[in-house]
Amino acid sequence: MPNSKPLRFRTEESLVNDFVLFLNRTRKSKFEVLREYEGGFGIPDLLLYSLPEKRKAKDIASLACINPRLAPLLSEATAKRIDTLAALSQTTGASLNSTRRIFLELSDIGRIKKGSNAMPGFQISPIAIPPFKQVVAIEAKLRDWRRALVQAYRYIQFANESWVLIDHGTSSSALRHKEQFQTYGVGLASFTTGGKLFVHVPAVNRPWSNSALAWRTQALLARDLVQT
Repeated sequence: MPNSKPLRFRTEESLVNDFVLFLNRTRKSKFEVLREYEGGFGIPDLLLYSLPEKRKAKDIASLACINPRLAPLLSEATAKRIDTLAALSQTTGASLNSTRRIFLELSDIGRIKKGSNAMPGFQISPIAIPPFKQVVAIEAKLRDWRRALVQAYRYIQFANESWVLIDHGTSSSALRHKEQFQTYGVGLASFTTGGKLFVHVPAVNRPWSNSALAWRTQALLARDLVQT
């Protein structure tokens, strides 16, 4: 008898839904799953993030309350350069009035240390180590693996790992080009309608990226964690 063709997912949504069920059934509790994350440079279908340590509660609270676009101000490299409203304005590119509002927002979340009479000005209390140590982006596609690879490569700007998840029933073309995934450090996995996961190319796990998008992601994840 000829080999039967593997079953295929009808829609990308069904692929993602079944994969989320798989994650919920098999993953360790240290990861949470966020769907359709707006990363500022594309929208991964799934974003997995590690739960922070309890001692990071203050940092989580600060990041959850701050406007995500201002989160990079809490990095040590940026915070140490800002000690006046003029420096804050220059860093953010905001007008003086907007800079005052930014200063008040930082103050409201407890991230401003005011100077003394002898040393006027202020300091921003930075976050030394971002609370979400591991962030994994996943782009799911039924068959268009080339487009998925381009999108997944962009997610490296805010994720430690980036993956393409493809329907196992239509994965043959992607598997013939595994070297492209290896070149860009993007992982390739396929998933069956029966709930089996195949890892074909492991993703490169990159160290924390001190980029604006990475800090924005930390703030959005903090907000998601607090709201759940």
